[in-house]
Amino acid sequence: MRAITVRVQRPWNQLQPMEWILACTAAALFVLGLASIASGLFWMRAHAQSPEAQDAPSPKKPTEMERALAGTLFDSSGEAHDLQKLRRGTVVFEWIDPSCSHSVRQHRTGAVRKISDAWRKHGVRWLGVVSESKKSARQIEAFRRAFRVRYPILHDADGTLARALGAKTSLHMFVLQDGSTVYEGAFDDNPTGKKLDPVNFVDDALAKAKRGRAVAVSYREPYGKKIRPASHRERQPKGRPPTQD
Repeated sequence: MRAITVRVQRPWNQLQPMEWILACTAAALFVLGLASIASGLFWMRAHAQSPEAQDAPSPKKPTEMERALAGTLFDSSGEAHDLQKLRRGTVVFEWIDPSCSHSVRQHRTGAVRKISDAWRKHGVRWLGVVSESKKSARQIEAFRRAFRVRYPILHDADGTLARALGAKTSLHMFVLQDGSTVYEGAFDDNPTGKKLDPVNFVDDALAKAKRGRAVAVSYREPYGKKIRPASHRERQPKGRPPTQD
């Protein structure tokens, strides 16, 4: 389409009616074009600055860890523990089985008590966890009293917390910093109990975590008795303390 050009060679008051119409039309189109460009630029600027105009990111789905740390578990005395409070700070989970020889040995020798007492004084939250469906609160509490365990032992009978963290055996250890695992695995390098001066992996991980440093080896193969949480049919309703018998 060819542009229409109106060339005015006479004074405006001497233009013919058709020339007036063409001149006014061209002027109107020019003004409308400028207005359209200005409007487009203004819309683009407003659109770029408006938060609503941006593509909203899809809501982040909670991880299995976040879901696990959103519930409540009861300890062997029947006291409820809000796991959401464990999302901040340094937390140690120690998987325990009262019938596991490794759990019994490490507590009988005082190895666990020595490390846990030392770090709890520095603000570390240390919690035992039993994910055995066949263990009652009475049995867990008897273990706690027999070995003078000074921290709560949670009853995770349905294995929710065990699955979230990936716990496999009793004495499987986890060190969490602000809800993220910085170390998991063996308690020490002494599964047979024959070493006189074993290296404690949990102690080393806590020392690094409290200083804000990365743990050199974040995983060590755990040793101990395989945990066996309750099956779907055996699971106890949530929000209810563990049975005593």
